Amino acid sequence: MIVRMAPEQIANIWDYVRPGILETLAPVADQSHETIQRVLRSLLSEDMQLWMGLEDPNDFSDKSIYGFMVTTIYTDLISGTSSLLVYSLFETREIPPMVWSLGMRKLGDFASVNKCTNIIAYTEIPRIIELSRMLGFKQMTFLRKEV
Repeated sequence: MIVRMAPEQIANIWDYVRPGILETLAPVADQSHETIQRVLRSLLSEDMQLWMGLEDPNDFSDKSIYGFMVTTIYTDLISGTSSLLVYSLFETREIPPMVWSLGMRKLGDFASVNKCTNIIAYTEIPRIIELSRMLGFKQMTFLRKEV
């Protein structure tokens, strides 16, 4: 199951989640101190959301945590279309397919309530790609060249 963390909870677990978020930032972001500080400010202001994947929704200990993800609502400036962007996804242990499925359903509900038409994400992890495909995600190619 996934649980959306409230700002006061985020402040309490920031030292735990910060390294994983920094390691898995969206490929369009640099891994700088300024970027991670912007992520924290955005989480605390609820412009971004932190979701914890948990075996037991009442247990936030290491043995219950599967991982966490950061999302944000992204609106394309040209079309005006809003999508829920999975900005960062970090596993502390392998997420079982059923937990992945339930989590994506909950994200879909959140996206729908916020008038998003898609859930989008970046990943190079083959297992995450395969699980996502099984849940109806369409795989596309993202190209990037640093300048």
